[in-house]
Amino acid sequence: MTSARTEGPGSGRHRQDGFRALGSALVVVLALSAVVLLGPRLLGGTGFSSPDARIQGLLHDALRDGTLFDIPGSDVPLRAGRVRSRLPTVDVLDADRAVAVITLDVTGTFGDTQVSSLGWERIPFERDARGRWHAPQGMAPRLTASLAALESRRAALEAGASDAVDALSTEAAPPAQELSRMRALQALADRRYDVEAWLLRSERDRVEVAERYRVRGTLPERPVDEKGLRNLTLVPSADGEGLLFSPPLM
Repeated sequence: MTSARTEGPGSGRHRQDGFRALGSALVVVLALSAVVLLGPRLLGGTGFSSPDARIQGLLHDALRDGTLFDIPGSDVPLRAGRVRSRLPTVDVLDADRAVAVITLDVTGTFGDTQVSSLGWERIPFERDARGRWHAPQGMAPRLTASLAALESRRAALEAGASDAVDALSTEAAPPAQELSRMRALQALADRRYDVEAWLLRSERDRVEVAERYRVRGTLPERPVDEKGLRNLTLVPSADGEGLLFSPPLM
């Protein structure tokens, strides 16, 4: 004899409640998985910080005493003994781009040259495929570009390379006074052009520089050893890709 199994009136309801609970648990698991996998991408980096907070944290960690700043075109870094910065403002442009604006105060050495810089920095940030923010131009692009231009000018003057000096200027042709100074510099044998210090003040539209220099060499009739102070101005190039000198350069 076969016996039939019967279910009580509450059995179907209990089964439906179990399915609903299982479905809710699956939704929670999927949501948590999405946060783990996509959280850094959605929230601007590791953890749950917003993009601007994450970028401010990166700046805080990078801009500290003892930082080495790479200088474009040079194997010698700027060795910062002291770094001070004001809390930056961060503008998040879209999901993968942001810009930080900061006032930066740096004192250090670039080779044998003392460097002191104060002023405006605009630091572009990008986010890579793993959701991590980075600064492709470095943490002090205005300062490092300024030192790259100043070192290029110093090396060109020491070499007596007038074409290389002219290429660093916003003007197509150098003033007559600079041509005269370049000829006097080119007349020196065993020429040395050393910079004891660069003092930089960076504004949004320009960088003002005070340069303490020393020129040494030999003329047929006498040796030359000249020290002096020169004021220079750097402005953004027309294409916005670098900095050029607004005459005079010498």
